[in-house]
Amino acid sequence: MTAELKQAIIQEIRNAPAGRIPFRRYMELALYHPRWGYYTGNRKKLGPEGDFYTSPFVGEVFGRTWGRFLRRFWGQAPFVLVEAGAGDGRLTEQILREWIREGLSPKEVVSYLLDVSPDHRAQQQQRLHEFRGIVHWVDNWDQIPPGGCTCIISNELLDAMPFHRVRQRQGCLLEIYVTLAPDQEGFAECEGPLSTPELARYIEEMDVHLTEGQETEINLEAKQWIHDATQWWERGLLITVDYGGLSHELTAPHRLKGTWRCYENHRLHTDVYQNPGEADITADVNFTALERWGHQLGLRRWVYQSQSRFLQGAGILDWVQPVQSADPFHPDHKRNRAVRQLIAPGGMGDAFQVMIQTKGLCLPRWP
Repeated sequence: MTAELKQAIIQEIRNAPAGRIPFRRYMELALYHPRWGYYTGNRKKLGPEGDFYTSPFVGEVFGRTWGRFLRRFWGQAPFVLVEAGAGDGRLTEQILREWIREGLSPKEVVSYLLDVSPDHRAQQQQRLHEFRGIVHWVDNWDQIPPGGCTCIISNELLDAMPFHRVRQRQGCLLEIYVTLAPDQEGFAECEGPLSTPELARYIEEMDVHLTEGQETEINLEAKQWIHDATQWWERGLLITVDYGGLSHELTAPHRLKGTWRCYENHRLHTDVYQNPGEADITADVNFTALERWGHQLGLRRWVYQSQSRFLQGAGILDWVQPVQSADPFHPDHKRNRAVRQLIAPGGMGDAFQVMIQTKGLCLPRWP
C-alpha cells in the first residue's frame, strides 16, 4: 500500500507548479487517498492491534458518563445524537447502552453516524447491529433531518483534518511545501509563498505571534467543518473532545516546531515522509479558533475545560466503588482503573480538552 501511495504523491508533485505541493495536500493524500489513505484503507487503526487508543477504549465508563450528561437535554421531540468521525462506533454504543439502562424508548432518540472510512462504517454497523431503528448512517450533513434538540459530538476528529504548516522567516510568513528529494524517490520540505490568503487572515484573527523560525499549523478544514455542522439545526449542542489548547498556548515560543506528530504502532514519531498511509498524522486543535468561528455562526461557548475537570463535573467519580475481590481483572477493578486513567493529571485527563458550544439554549453556568 505504501509503495502505491508514495508513487501517487510523487507523480502529483512532479505535475504540480514549481514541483511542490502544500503540506496540507500531502497530508490529505496520506490520510484520505480514496484507495491507499490511512483512514480510507482497511488498516487496523484503533485499539491494541492498531496505532492509538481513544478514550472510549479505556472503558465504557467514558461513554456512560456522557450518556448521563446528555440525558438532561432530552425533550418531547426526538433527541438527535450525531457522532462525527465515530471510529468503530464504541462511543455511540456506550451512550445508547446507558440510555437503555435509564429506560430509553426508541421514539425518544434517533442517532446518526458520519464517517469517511468504509472500514470504520463496517465496524460500526457490526457493533451497533442491535440498535437498528435508532442508529442510521449518513454520508453528509444534508441527510440528517433536524430534530427537537440536536447534539453533535466528535472525539479526536478535528486533530486529524489536513492542516497547513507555516513558518516565520525574516518578518515574512511562509508556507511549508513538500517537494521531491534529490534522488527523486523521496520527499523534502521547502518554503514558499502562502497558497491561500486565508492563512494570513488566520494569523491575524487568532492573535498569533511567531518568533523567527517558528512554525505552526493552521487547520482551515475545521473552519469549514464547523460551518457545515451547524447549518441544519436550530437548538442543541456541538461537543468537541480533542487534543489541543488555546491559540496563545499552541504558539508559545517553546513550540518552535508546532504540535504536529505521527502515531504508528502506539509509537509517537515525526518521520512523516517515510511511510505515507501507514501512520496517523495529527496536530493539536486550536480551541480559540473553534470558539471564534462558532461565534460567527451563532454558537456560544458553554464549557471549555480539560477532560479531567469535565468528566468529574459530569459525575464520573460516581462510578468508583469499593471492590471486595482481590482479582485485578474483576470488572469493578477494571472500571475504577478506567476512571483513574481518564482523569489522571498529566495523562489523558489533561491532554484532552472539552468544548461545548450551544445554540438556542439558555443553560446555567457549568461547574
